[in-house]
Amino acid sequence: MHAELSAALTRRLLHGHITAEMQAWRQGLADSWPHARDDSATRTDWE
Repeated sequence: MHAELSAALTRRLLHGHITAEMQAWRQGLADSWPHARDDSATRTDWE
């Protein structure tokens, strides 16, 4: 995921360079989140 984000930002920033170090505790937290969310109520609110 980091590589995809970095590539997308670099395409939009002409002179950009991004570096990051993964922190295991943060990655563990993110990995614990559900992969799918029901955002239908939010989408309805924004219509």
